[in-house]
Amino acid sequence: MHFNGSRISLLALGLAALALPARAQLLNAAYEAQLVTWINHGPLSFTNDFTKIAGDGQTSFDFHAAADAKGPTVTLLDITPFDSADGKYDLPSEVIGGASPIGWTSSTSWNIPANPLDRSAFVFNLSDDVVQRENQTDFAGQFQTFNSPLFGPTFGLGDLVTGYDLEHGTAFHASYGGTSPLTPNVLGQVGVDDLFKINRLEVYSVSVIPEPAACAALIAGLLGAAVLFRRRPQISAAMPS
Repeated sequence: MHFNGSRISLLALGLAALALPARAQLLNAAYEAQLVTWINHGPLSFTNDFTKIAGDGQTSFDFHAAADAKGPTVTLLDITPFDSADGKYDLPSEVIGGASPIGWTSSTSWNIPANPLDRSAFVFNLSDDVVQRENQTDFAGQFQTFNSPLFGPTFGLGDLVTGYDLEHGTAFHASYGGTSPLTPNVLGQVGVDDLFKINRLEVYSVSVIPEPAACAALIAGLLGAAVLFRRRPQISAAMPS
């Protein structure tokens, strides 16, 4: 019996694909509930704008093409931190990220809120249940996000940086989490610029879901307007003879 070599190869690839565990979406129900609490604007809707998986070849240009001008966003990263003890990316994986009230752009500029009260962005570590909010008082706190086609989602003066290839990043304490030099970065380390490898990156645009009472009031108002319109006397102009 003769077997075609190409068919055997395709079959082997298919079986290998079935054997590989599919990487689940990062934004699960528990993480979504936590983000809703941290954002604190009521019920929220999350729409996936961009997903990057390690090795898929996508870069910061792909991120900006998909996520620019989408309004408020949340970025989640499944990362493996660098272990300086053995020089490898082999520390336990963590899920970190950041939330920005302003949409991303490719402007090669910082987003700097004019009013300190608008410093409402934050970075977070969902694995450790840690949130670090934008500093309200110091100079560094005004640097909310950095927008450049050569960088992926980047927060603060290095607080959370993703590079051009979206495969690696760094974490450093500067604009988020407090002004003390002893404040740890989003990975829990003090005074260091932590390196990490990105296994998966997801960017979601965020919108507020109207409360039921507000929806009911809007519907009642529309119905009332329709009734009034129907009750208006119809005026017809007489045709001249």
